Amino acid sequence: MAMFVQNPIWILGASVVALTVSYDSAVAGPSADAARKCMRFSYLAYPYKRPGSAPGTADRQTYFRECMGKDGNVPEPAHAASSPKGDG
Repeated sequence: MAMFVQNPIWILGASVVALTVSYDSAVAGPSADAARKCMRFSYLAYPYKRPGSAPGTADRQTYFRECMGKDGNVPEPAHAASSPKGDG
């Protein structure tokens, strides 16, 4: 009876090992260059504002996440979404 119980466990273990070893390539995350590019673009699109001087939003973080989701393949932002300094 003990041999019957151990046999399925051995088969399950062998299956897991075989699937793990046979998996060709691991899924890689975005590169450091993509992260730098996304961080730079997020600050170009949504410039830094001193804490307390303006209400905070999650726009920069949202932009960064979307850029990282696309592995940095986004167009460079033309200008800031909201200008920190006015003309007047």
